[in-house]
Amino acid sequence: MSLQDEQKVGKSTQEKYDSLLKQLKTETIKVNFTGKKEISFKSKQLLQERKELLQQEKTNRNRQKIAEISKKISEQLRKERKTKKFLTLKKHIEKTGGIKKALKEMNYKKDWIPSMKNKDCVKTFKRPEILSIATEYYRKLYQSSKGKRVRKEYNSVNTDEVKPILKEETIKAIKTQKLDKAPGSDLEHQAWFGGGGGAGGADEALARAWREREPAARVACARAALALRPDCAAALLLLAEEDAPTVLEAERVLRRAWRAGEAAWRALAAAGAAGAARREAAVLAHVKRRAAMCARRLGRLRDAARLFRELARDAPPALHALALHENLLEVLLEQRAYADVQAVLARHDDVGLPRSAAVCYTAALLRARAAGAAAGAGARAHAEAAALDAIRRAIEFNPHVPEYLLELRPLTLPPEHVLRRGDSEAVAYAFWHLRHWRAAEGALRLLGAAWAAAERAGADAGAARGACLQCADRELLPAHHALSVFPRRRAPALLPLAAALCAATALLALLAHRWPAAAAQAARAAAQALDPRPLLRLLSAI
Repeated sequence: MSLQDEQKVGKSTQEKYDSLLKQLKTETIKVNFTGKKEISFKSKQLLQERKELLQQEKTNRNRQKIAEISKKISEQLRKERKTKKFLTLKKHIEKTGGIKKALKEMNYKKDWIPSMKNKDCVKTFKRPEILSIATEYYRKLYQSSKGKRVRKEYNSVNTDEVKPILKEETIKAIKTQKLDKAPGSDLEHQAWFGGGGGAGGADEALARAWREREPAARVACARAALALRPDCAAALLLLAEEDAPTVLEAERVLRRAWRAGEAAWRALAAAGAAGAARREAAVLAHVKRRAAMCARRLGRLRDAARLFRELARDAPPALHALALHENLLEVLLEQRAYADVQAVLARHDDVGLPRSAAVCYTAALLRARAAGAAAGAGARAHAEAAALDAIRRAIEFNPHVPEYLLELRPLTLPPEHVLRRGDSEAVAYAFWHLRHWRAAEGALRLLGAAWAAAERAGADAGAARGACLQCADRELLPAHHALSVFPRRRAPALLPLAAALCAATALLALLAHRWPAAAAQAARAAAQALDPRPLLRLLSAI
């Protein structure tokens, strides 16, 4: 029975509410129904065999058979769950490009309200009391006039005056806030330079260095902090980044910061200062990363790979957002250690982890390199198809990279920070990985073919990427760099001809308006020249 029929019958408000609630529950079950957990025929057969054995006499032989069949059932169900999980993830990734709906579909738990307060602010955790509190609230809400009385009753329990928040309380709350509580980086420079457990004067100078915008002012603050505390690793790190004239000088300062940071971290850990020790560990890890980057620039690939491996394994959570495995991938590619590259990709190229252009395009590069080294026409065709599919997935993640790798757009120096799936990430990846694509035989040819197909598909789709990405990239990249936009809106092929015809028509109209007599004479001459009767007489004579 529909709601209109119920109104005609003349039911009470409570009966209408119960009927509406029942219909909503029924429709919700229909929409969210996922069916029973299906199992394969093999699993059903094994379950039936175990059921028959359980009904037989319990002998040692039967118990052994039951144990073996139970083990087979567990393995079969585990394999089916893994296959179903993979298919669900694949379906939603191909459909929406994300895994949020897939994880929601695979979550079979019911999320209940853990606790609730009544109108006297007494919290309860018992399920029946929670239901009774919610039922009483909504019953009073619907019985009152527009719910004003109930909201007033439930909202006017605490009548104490709320005083304004003081500035000192805000500063204290900020200083006592723990790090790594939210996903992503917790402003690592501010956490390292803004304060710690050491001398107050040095920490104050480092806080000023963080707030300064000019490099000279930051260097002056770092030197002031070193004058107060000569073993300040954060100040040495800032000097190495902003004041060192060469890579060798930067590495020398970073080695000194390494020794100072390690000594400070050991001393704080032994003293039991956990917060200050975590801060010094984050500074030390960042110093090691900068030292590894200097070793990479100086050509010491083995030392750089060793340091990046240690950091990727033992880095604190503050450095997880810096994607240390991307630096490791670049060094291993420079070493041509493709087996190690594949091992790193196997750990990080997972649907549950945030991806990057370095991971996607490096996986595609390995596929393209395997296609170039394949022997035989059939094996080469199969490898090229797999490589094209990998390149297509990489282009779907970040479509700005191929133009830089194919040298269709000019490169610029990469920024310190990049935006995932943006033009800044594409510039950074192409700047460091272009030579690896050139070294792989046939890789750029496959990339060009995949890019041409993606460009045609993007032009047909006509859906431009978000403007917020372009705004963020504009802030990260230098002003002289022209941002990459995908897909570009291409003009039709006949648009120049149409524009020329419109211009010619406008010019003829202007001439006719300015000199009407001459225009009429020219029109009569053109009509005589275009008269078809002489042509018809000639054709009839022929």
